[in-house]
Amino acid sequence: MKLFLKKLVLFIVPFVILVAFPAIILFLSKEYYSVHDILREHTANPKALFNFAYVNLTGEYKKLLVTAKKPEIIALGTSRVMEFRSEFFTQPEKFVNAGGIVVYLSSIEAFLNDLPADTNMRYILLGLDQEFFNPEYVSANIGTYSPPNTYNRFMTLFARSWKRVYQDYGHKFTLPDLNAENRQNYIGLSAMVHHDGLRADGTFQFTKAMNDPNHKVKIEAQIQDWFTTHATNRGGPYYNKNISLEYLTTLNRVLTLADKKNIRVIGFLSPYANTIYKDFMNTDDIYKQTAIELPRKISTVFAGHNATFADLSDIRVFNGLDTEFDEPFHPTDKLILRMVIYLAEHDPELRQFFDIPKLKQLLHNTSDDFVRF
Repeated sequence: MKLFLKKLVLFIVPFVILVAFPAIILFLSKEYYSVHDILREHTANPKALFNFAYVNLTGEYKKLLVTAKKPEIIALGTSRVMEFRSEFFTQPEKFVNAGGIVVYLSSIEAFLNDLPADTNMRYILLGLDQEFFNPEYVSANIGTYSPPNTYNRFMTLFARSWKRVYQDYGHKFTLPDLNAENRQNYIGLSAMVHHDGLRADGTFQFTKAMNDPNHKVKIEAQIQDWFTTHATNRGGPYYNKNISLEYLTTLNRVLTLADKKNIRVIGFLSPYANTIYKDFMNTDDIYKQTAIELPRKISTVFAGHNATFADLSDIRVFNGLDTEFDEPFHPTDKLILRMVIYLAEHDPELRQFFDIPKLKQLLHNTSDDFVRF
Protein backbone atom coordinates (compact mmCIF):
# COMPACT_ATOMS: atom_id res chain seq x y z
CA MET A 1 0.00 0.00 0.00
CA LYS A 2 2.79 2.41 0.93
CA LEU A 3 4.53 1.66 -2.35
CA PHE A 4 1.28 2.38 -4.23
CA LEU A 5 0.79 5.69 -2.43
CA LYS A 6 4.37 6.67 -3.13
CA LYS A 7 3.93 5.96 -6.84
CA LEU A 8 0.60 7.81 -6.84
CA VAL A 9 2.22 10.89 -5.30
CA LEU A 10 5.07 10.76 -7.79
CA PHE A 11 2.49 10.49 -10.55
CA ILE A 12 0.35 13.39 -9.29
CA VAL A 13 3.11 15.86 -8.30
CA PRO A 14 4.09 16.83 -11.88
CA PHE A 15 0.44 17.64 -12.66
CA VAL A 16 0.14 19.72 -9.48
CA ILE A 17 3.24 21.68 -10.44
CA LEU A 18 1.96 22.07 -14.00
CA VAL A 19 -1.28 23.59 -12.71
CA ALA A 20 0.21 25.54 -9.79
CA PHE A 21 2.61 27.75 -11.75
CA PRO A 22 0.09 29.49 -14.04
CA ALA A 23 -2.45 29.62 -11.20
CA ILE A 24 0.05 31.49 -9.00
CA ILE A 25 0.93 33.88 -11.85
CA LEU A 26 -2.73 34.68 -12.55
CA PHE A 27 -3.41 35.17 -8.84
CA LEU A 28 -0.42 37.39 -8.05
CA SER A 29 -0.94 39.52 -11.17
CA LYS A 30 -4.64 40.07 -10.25
CA GLU A 31 -5.71 38.94 -13.72
CA TYR A 32 -8.79 37.37 -12.13
CA TYR A 33 -10.09 40.69 -10.75
CA SER A 34 -13.65 41.75 -11.51
CA VAL A 35 -14.41 45.30 -12.66
CA HIS A 36 -15.70 46.00 -9.14
CA ASP A 37 -12.37 44.82 -7.69
CA ILE A 38 -10.54 47.15 -10.08
CA LEU A 39 -12.75 50.11 -9.17
CA ARG A 40 -12.25 49.45 -5.48
CA GLU A 41 -8.46 49.36 -5.88
CA HIS A 42 -8.47 52.44 -8.13
CA THR A 43 -10.50 54.29 -5.49
CA ALA A 44 -8.04 53.32 -2.75
CA ASN A 45 -5.02 54.09 -4.93
CA PRO A 46 -5.86 56.59 -7.73
CA LYS A 47 -2.33 56.28 -9.14
CA ALA A 48 -2.70 52.54 -9.79
CA LEU A 49 -2.72 51.40 -13.43
CA PHE A 50 -4.90 48.57 -14.79
CA ASN A 51 -3.97 46.49 -17.84
CA PHE A 52 -4.72 42.78 -18.17
CA ALA A 53 -2.76 40.44 -20.41
CA TYR A 54 -5.32 37.66 -20.86
CA VAL A 55 -8.74 39.29 -20.41
CA ASN A 56 -10.31 42.36 -22.05
CA LEU A 57 -12.59 44.07 -19.53
CA THR A 58 -11.98 47.63 -20.70
CA GLY A 59 -15.48 48.31 -21.99
CA GLU A 60 -17.13 46.67 -18.99
CA TYR A 61 -14.93 48.64 -16.60
CA LYS A 62 -15.58 51.96 -18.35
CA LYS A 63 -19.35 51.44 -18.04
CA LEU A 64 -18.95 50.84 -14.31
CA LEU A 65 -16.72 53.92 -14.05
CA VAL A 66 -19.39 56.10 -15.68
CA THR A 67 -22.05 54.68 -13.36
CA ALA A 68 -19.92 55.16 -10.24
CA LYS A 69 -18.58 58.66 -10.96
CA LYS A 70 -21.69 60.18 -12.56
CA PRO A 71 -19.74 62.60 -14.81
CA GLU A 72 -21.20 65.64 -16.53
CA ILE A 73 -19.00 65.15 -19.60
CA ILE A 74 -17.34 62.06 -21.06
CA ALA A 75 -15.12 61.09 -23.97
CA LEU A 76 -16.77 58.16 -25.74
CA GLY A 77 -15.41 55.99 -28.52
CA THR A 78 -12.83 53.30 -29.16
CA SER A 79 -9.32 53.25 -27.71
CA ARG A 80 -8.54 56.15 -30.06
CA VAL A 81 -10.14 58.60 -27.59
CA MET A 82 -8.41 57.23 -24.48
CA GLU A 83 -6.02 60.18 -24.19
CA PHE A 84 -8.60 62.81 -23.25
CA ARG A 85 -7.13 63.53 -19.80
CA SER A 86 -9.14 64.71 -16.79
CA GLU A 87 -6.30 67.16 -16.09
CA PHE A 88 -7.26 69.09 -19.22
CA PHE A 89 -10.55 70.08 -17.56
CA THR A 90 -10.98 72.92 -15.08
CA GLN A 91 -13.04 70.54 -12.92
CA PRO A 92 -11.51 67.08 -13.46
CA GLU A 93 -14.07 65.35 -11.26
CA LYS A 94 -16.80 66.14 -13.80
CA PHE A 95 -15.09 64.06 -16.51
CA VAL A 96 -14.66 60.36 -17.24
CA ASN A 97 -12.91 58.84 -20.22
CA ALA A 98 -15.22 56.13 -21.58
CA GLY A 99 -12.98 55.20 -24.51
CA GLY A 100 -13.10 51.47 -25.20
CA ILE A 101 -16.83 51.04 -24.75
CA VAL A 102 -17.54 51.50 -28.45
CA VAL A 103 -16.98 48.71 -30.96
CA TYR A 104 -19.62 49.69 -33.51
CA LEU A 105 -22.06 52.60 -33.76
CA SER A 106 -24.67 50.29 -32.25
CA SER A 107 -22.47 50.17 -29.11
CA ILE A 108 -23.11 53.90 -28.63
CA GLU A 109 -26.84 53.37 -28.99
CA ALA A 110 -26.76 50.58 -26.40
CA PHE A 111 -24.68 52.71 -24.03
CA LEU A 112 -27.16 55.61 -24.22
CA ASN A 113 -30.12 53.28 -23.75
CA ASP A 114 -28.52 51.89 -20.59
CA LEU A 115 -28.01 55.30 -18.96
CA PRO A 116 -30.25 55.83 -15.92
CA ALA A 117 -33.01 58.42 -16.14
CA ASP A 118 -31.31 60.59 -13.50
CA THR A 119 -27.91 60.67 -15.27
CA ASN A 120 -25.76 63.78 -14.74
CA MET A 121 -24.33 63.44 -18.22
CA ARG A 122 -24.89 66.48 -20.42
CA TYR A 123 -22.03 66.36 -22.94
CA ILE A 124 -20.30 63.64 -24.93
CA LEU A 125 -17.06 64.10 -26.83
CA LEU A 126 -17.76 61.41 -29.41
CA GLY A 127 -14.93 59.93 -31.45
CA LEU A 128 -16.19 58.51 -34.75
CA ASP A 129 -13.68 56.15 -36.32
CA GLN A 130 -13.70 56.00 -40.11
CA GLU A 131 -14.28 52.25 -40.11
CA PHE A 132 -17.63 52.68 -38.34
CA PHE A 133 -19.09 53.55 -41.74
CA ASN A 134 -17.38 50.76 -43.69
CA PRO A 135 -20.11 48.22 -44.61
CA GLU A 136 -17.56 45.39 -44.47
CA TYR A 137 -15.95 46.31 -41.15
CA VAL A 138 -15.69 43.59 -38.52
CA SER A 139 -14.02 44.49 -35.23
CA ALA A 140 -11.62 42.15 -33.47
CA ASN A 141 -11.80 44.24 -30.30
CA ILE A 142 -14.59 42.42 -28.50
CA GLY A 143 -14.64 42.32 -24.71
CA THR A 144 -14.22 39.14 -22.72
CA TYR A 145 -17.01 37.64 -20.63
CA SER A 146 -16.14 37.62 -16.94
CA PRO A 147 -18.30 35.54 -14.56
CA PRO A 148 -19.41 37.48 -11.45
CA ASN A 149 -18.43 34.75 -8.99
CA THR A 150 -14.72 34.96 -8.03
CA TYR A 151 -14.12 31.20 -8.15
CA ASN A 152 -15.87 30.79 -11.51
CA ARG A 153 -14.06 33.84 -12.87
CA PHE A 154 -10.66 32.46 -11.82
CA MET A 155 -11.37 28.98 -13.19
CA THR A 156 -12.65 30.41 -16.51
CA LEU A 157 -9.53 32.55 -16.78
CA PHE A 158 -7.29 29.61 -15.89
CA ALA A 159 -8.85 27.29 -18.48
CA ARG A 160 -8.47 29.98 -21.15
CA SER A 161 -4.98 31.20 -20.27
CA TRP A 162 -2.78 28.59 -18.56
CA LYS A 163 -1.03 27.54 -21.78
CA ARG A 164 -0.37 31.16 -22.73
CA VAL A 165 1.23 31.77 -19.33
CA TYR A 166 3.80 29.09 -20.13
CA GLN A 167 4.27 30.44 -23.66
CA ASP A 168 4.82 33.99 -22.38
CA TYR A 169 7.05 33.22 -19.42
CA GLY A 170 10.67 34.19 -19.97
CA HIS A 171 10.30 36.48 -22.98
CA LYS A 172 7.15 38.49 -22.05
CA PHE A 173 7.39 38.39 -18.28
CA THR A 174 9.44 36.92 -15.45
CA LEU A 175 8.78 36.33 -11.76
CA PRO A 176 10.49 39.57 -10.63
CA ASP A 177 7.79 41.48 -12.55
CA LEU A 178 5.34 40.34 -9.88
CA ASN A 179 7.25 41.91 -6.98
CA ALA A 180 5.46 43.49 -4.02
CA GLU A 181 5.83 47.08 -5.29
CA ASN A 182 4.33 46.22 -8.67
CA ARG A 183 1.46 44.34 -7.04
CA GLN A 184 0.73 47.41 -4.92
CA ASN A 185 0.66 49.88 -7.82
CA TYR A 186 -0.53 47.83 -10.81
CA ILE A 187 -3.51 45.63 -11.65
CA GLY A 188 -2.89 42.97 -14.30
CA LEU A 189 0.17 41.30 -15.76
CA SER A 190 0.64 43.77 -18.64
CA ALA A 191 0.51 46.67 -16.20
CA MET A 192 3.12 45.06 -13.96
CA VAL A 193 5.46 44.31 -16.87
CA HIS A 194 5.20 47.52 -18.90
CA HIS A 195 3.87 49.94 -16.27
CA ASP A 196 1.21 50.84 -18.86
CA GLY A 197 -2.49 50.91 -18.17
CA LEU A 198 -5.75 52.64 -17.41
CA ARG A 199 -5.68 55.47 -14.90
CA ALA A 200 -8.48 56.13 -12.42
CA ASP A 201 -10.15 58.61 -14.82
CA GLY A 202 -10.30 56.00 -17.60
CA THR A 203 -7.39 57.36 -19.65
CA PHE A 204 -4.51 55.14 -20.75
CA GLN A 205 -0.90 55.78 -19.75
CA PHE A 206 1.64 54.76 -22.42
CA THR A 207 4.61 54.50 -20.05
CA LYS A 208 6.60 52.25 -22.36
CA ALA A 209 6.25 54.63 -25.33
CA MET A 210 6.78 57.71 -23.16
CA ASN A 211 10.14 56.36 -22.00
CA ASP A 212 11.26 55.08 -25.40
CA PRO A 213 14.06 57.25 -26.83
CA ASN A 214 13.35 55.74 -30.27
CA HIS A 215 9.66 56.67 -30.25
CA LYS A 216 9.86 58.96 -33.30
CA VAL A 217 11.79 56.36 -35.31
CA LYS A 218 9.28 53.63 -34.43
CA ILE A 219 6.30 55.76 -35.51
CA GLU A 220 7.96 56.46 -38.85
CA ALA A 221 8.59 52.72 -39.29
CA GLN A 222 4.98 51.89 -38.39
CA ILE A 223 3.71 54.36 -40.98
CA GLN A 224 5.88 52.75 -43.63
CA ASP A 225 4.61 49.33 -42.52
CA TRP A 226 1.07 50.59 -43.13
CA PHE A 227 1.90 51.29 -46.78
CA THR A 228 3.55 47.89 -47.18
CA THR A 229 0.68 46.01 -45.54
CA HIS A 230 -2.02 47.89 -47.48
CA ALA A 231 -0.35 48.07 -50.87
CA THR A 232 -3.26 46.26 -52.53
CA ASN A 233 -6.00 47.65 -50.26
CA ARG A 234 -5.27 51.29 -49.60
CA GLY A 235 -8.41 51.80 -47.53
CA GLY A 236 -7.58 49.12 -45.01
CA PRO A 237 -10.50 48.77 -42.58
CA TYR A 238 -10.94 52.54 -42.48
CA TYR A 239 -12.25 53.43 -45.93
CA ASN A 240 -14.34 51.25 -48.20
CA LYS A 241 -15.52 51.79 -51.77
CA ASN A 242 -18.93 52.52 -50.25
CA ILE A 243 -20.25 54.37 -47.21
CA SER A 244 -22.87 52.39 -45.31
CA LEU A 245 -26.32 53.99 -45.38
CA GLU A 246 -27.32 51.60 -42.60
CA TYR A 247 -24.57 52.93 -40.32
CA LEU A 248 -25.42 56.54 -41.13
CA THR A 249 -28.98 55.71 -40.11
CA THR A 250 -27.67 54.21 -36.86
CA LEU A 251 -25.74 57.44 -36.22
CA ASN A 252 -28.94 59.39 -36.69
CA ARG A 253 -30.68 57.15 -34.12
CA VAL A 254 -27.80 57.73 -31.70
CA LEU A 255 -28.07 61.51 -32.00
CA THR A 256 -31.87 61.37 -31.69
CA LEU A 257 -31.51 59.35 -28.50
CA ALA A 258 -28.96 61.84 -27.13
CA ASP A 259 -31.38 64.69 -27.90
CA LYS A 260 -34.14 62.93 -25.96
CA LYS A 261 -31.82 62.51 -22.97
CA ASN A 262 -30.78 66.17 -23.16
CA ILE A 263 -27.18 65.22 -23.92
CA ARG A 264 -25.24 67.38 -26.35
CA VAL A 265 -22.85 65.48 -28.63
CA ILE A 266 -19.61 67.03 -29.84
CA GLY A 267 -18.60 64.57 -32.55
CA PHE A 268 -15.42 64.32 -34.56
CA LEU A 269 -13.80 62.00 -37.08
CA SER A 270 -10.78 60.47 -35.37
CA PRO A 271 -7.32 61.69 -36.43
CA TYR A 272 -4.57 59.55 -37.88
CA ALA A 273 -1.02 60.03 -39.14
CA ASN A 274 -0.91 62.80 -41.71
CA THR A 275 1.49 60.90 -43.98
CA ILE A 276 -1.26 58.32 -44.45
CA TYR A 277 -3.96 60.98 -44.79
CA LYS A 278 -2.02 62.77 -47.54
CA ASP A 279 -1.57 59.48 -49.38
CA PHE A 280 -5.36 59.01 -49.39
CA MET A 281 -5.83 62.53 -50.72
CA ASN A 282 -3.02 62.48 -53.29
CA THR A 283 -4.14 59.30 -55.06
CA ASP A 284 -7.16 59.78 -57.30
CA ASP A 285 -9.19 56.63 -56.64
CA ILE A 286 -12.34 55.44 -54.90
CA TYR A 287 -10.71 55.61 -51.44
CA LYS A 288 -9.97 59.30 -51.90
CA GLN A 289 -13.59 59.88 -52.86
CA THR A 290 -14.76 58.02 -49.75
CA ALA A 291 -12.39 60.02 -47.54
CA ILE A 292 -13.83 63.25 -48.98
CA GLU A 293 -17.49 62.18 -48.91
CA LEU A 294 -17.55 60.60 -45.45
CA PRO A 295 -17.27 63.81 -43.38
CA ARG A 296 -19.83 65.49 -45.61
CA LYS A 297 -22.38 62.73 -45.04
CA ILE A 298 -21.72 62.65 -41.30
CA SER A 299 -22.04 66.44 -41.09
CA THR A 300 -25.44 66.22 -42.79
CA VAL A 301 -26.64 63.75 -40.14
CA PHE A 302 -25.39 66.00 -37.30
CA ALA A 303 -27.08 69.06 -38.77
CA GLY A 304 -30.50 67.78 -37.73
CA HIS A 305 -29.62 67.56 -34.02
CA ASN A 306 -28.41 69.51 -30.99
CA ALA A 307 -24.88 68.42 -31.84
CA THR A 308 -21.73 69.62 -33.55
CA PHE A 309 -19.28 67.79 -35.79
CA ALA A 310 -15.67 68.36 -36.81
CA ASP A 311 -13.56 66.42 -39.30
CA LEU A 312 -10.24 65.98 -37.49
CA SER A 313 -8.85 63.30 -39.83
CA ASP A 314 -6.29 65.85 -41.06
CA ILE A 315 -4.17 66.72 -38.04
CA ARG A 316 -2.81 69.80 -39.80
CA VAL A 317 -6.17 71.43 -38.95
CA PHE A 318 -4.97 71.76 -35.35
CA ASN A 319 -1.17 71.72 -35.96
CA GLY A 320 -0.67 68.07 -35.03
CA LEU A 321 2.43 66.03 -35.87
CA ASP A 322 2.85 62.40 -36.93
CA THR A 323 5.16 61.76 -33.98
CA GLU A 324 2.28 62.63 -31.64
CA PHE A 325 0.83 59.15 -32.06
CA ASP A 326 1.53 56.02 -30.05
CA GLU A 327 0.93 54.21 -33.34
CA PRO A 328 -0.43 55.68 -36.60
CA PHE A 329 -4.10 55.61 -35.58
CA HIS A 330 -3.78 56.12 -31.81
CA PRO A 331 -2.96 59.68 -30.70
CA THR A 332 -0.90 60.59 -27.66
CA ASP A 333 -2.29 62.93 -25.02
CA LYS A 334 -0.32 65.79 -26.60
CA LEU A 335 -2.21 65.45 -29.88
CA ILE A 336 -5.48 65.18 -27.92
CA LEU A 337 -4.51 68.36 -26.05
CA ARG A 338 -4.24 70.13 -29.41
CA MET A 339 -7.65 68.74 -30.35
CA VAL A 340 -9.22 69.89 -27.08
CA ILE A 341 -7.96 73.44 -27.62
CA TYR A 342 -9.26 73.43 -31.19
CA LEU A 343 -12.70 72.05 -30.26
CA ALA A 344 -13.12 74.40 -27.29
CA GLU A 345 -12.10 77.44 -29.34
CA HIS A 346 -14.77 76.59 -31.92
CA ASP A 347 -17.55 75.70 -29.46
CA PRO A 348 -18.57 78.35 -26.87
CA GLU A 349 -20.67 75.84 -24.91
CA LEU A 350 -17.82 73.33 -24.66
CA ARG A 351 -15.42 76.11 -23.66
CA GLN A 352 -16.91 76.26 -20.15
CA PHE A 353 -14.98 73.08 -19.23
CA PHE A 354 -11.54 74.39 -20.16
CA ASP A 355 -9.10 77.16 -19.37
CA ILE A 356 -7.78 77.66 -22.91
CA PRO A 357 -4.84 79.97 -22.05
CA LYS A 358 -3.70 77.46 -19.41
CA LEU A 359 -3.97 74.59 -21.90
CA LYS A 360 -1.98 76.55 -24.48
CA GLN A 361 0.71 77.16 -21.89
CA LEU A 362 0.72 73.45 -21.04
CA LEU A 363 1.13 72.64 -24.73
CA HIS A 364 3.96 75.18 -25.03
CA ASN A 365 5.75 73.65 -22.03
CA THR A 366 5.49 70.09 -23.33
CA SER A 367 8.95 69.22 -24.61
CA ASP A 368 8.23 65.92 -26.40
CA ASP A 369 5.26 63.99 -27.84
CA PHE A 370 3.57 63.31 -24.49
CA VAL A 371 2.06 65.47 -21.73
CA ARG A 372 3.77 64.78 -18.42
CA PHE A 373 1.89 65.93 -15.30
